[in-house]
Amino acid sequence: MMIPHAYVQLGTPDSALQRNAFFGGVSYIIAGQVFSFSDIEHGIIRGNTRFGLALKPPFSAEGDPRLEFVLPLDNRIHFALNCGAASCPPVKTFSPEALQEELRIGKRLRGLNRQTD
Repeated sequence: MMIPHAYVQLGTPDSALQRNAFFGGVSYIIAGQVFSFSDIEHGIIRGNTRFGLALKPPFSAEGDPRLEFVLPLDNRIHFALNCGAASCPPVKTFSPEALQEELRIGKRLRGLNRQTD
C-alpha cells in the first residue's frame, strides 16, 4: 500500500529514469529504520540481492541494522509483488496461515508451473 500512497503524494513516474529515482528515493520509516522501495524489495523481500546494475546488495555495510530484516529468498515472491506497473500481479492480502498455498496459486495463475521453491 506504500506504492499507491507515494503515487498519490508525488505522482506517477513517467520515464524509466523517473521510475528508478522514485523506487530508490522514496522512503518510509519502518521499525525505526529508513527503507526505500528498492530496499524493501531487494534488501528485505528478495534476500538482499543485487539488482539492475548495482555492484553490491542494498544492505552491504557491515553492521547495517537493516540486515536483521532480510528474509530468505523465495522466488515465488515475484508473483505477489505489485509496484504499480500494468504487468504486476493484482494487489492481494496474504494470510500467514495460508501463505504457502497462496504463493503456489499465484505462481500457477501467472502461467509458470515449474518448481521454483
